[in-house]
Amino acid sequence: MMEYYHRALELMDTVKDDDSHDFWVGMYVIHWGLYQIKLKLKRRVEAVGHLRKSLEIRETKLPENPRDLAFVNMELAEQYVSVENFKEALPFGLKALDMHVKLGLNPHIVAIARTGLGMIYSGLGEHAKASEQHELAGKFLRWDGSYDSLVEKVDVAKELIDEGRYVEPMAVLFVPVHSAHLMNRPEAKNDLELQKKFEEACKLWRLCKEG
Repeated sequence: MMEYYHRALELMDTVKDDDSHDFWVGMYVIHWGLYQIKLKLKRRVEAVGHLRKSLEIRETKLPENPRDLAFVNMELAEQYVSVENFKEALPFGLKALDMHVKLGLNPHIVAIARTGLGMIYSGLGEHAKASEQHELAGKFLRWDGSYDSLVEKVDVAKELIDEGRYVEPMAVLFVPVHSAHLMNRPEAKNDLELQKKFEEACKLWRLCKEG
């Protein structure tokens, strides 16, 4: 499959003077496809280059979709972190957070963006800024063991999974899934709805982890 994408990229390069909408849609699809393939092959440095190119095309050549752009900026920051290129990750992490805040999206998503930014600051050795972001994110990502809070987190995770996203749901569900001790409380053991929702959260977590 990858060789076909590269061949398509070579063919598109022969008509690079074409500035039509269809041309840029094709370029976007090719770079996004190469990103997905190389990411699965663990060729992360190459993959992140294709993701960045696809983002540039989305931002400059295709109709604007602020919500999608906010998520792609966050994903690009995460991928730069995965190859420990924190300097390149920073502007995309900052932009993702700014866009998510301005869009007024679910506070869990803003918290995830803050957590990602905190990881970037930690990688850059700016620990005070990292702590600030983690502290701001913590109140939305922690779980108090309640049913209503878990329902909210599961609903957010399912919405993201439906959009084909798997990293963000893992962040939303991380604390509940790793808080089995809260499920061992007498009141929790007797709450069948809570137990059922916890099992659903664990299944979603495993689904995202398997990618």
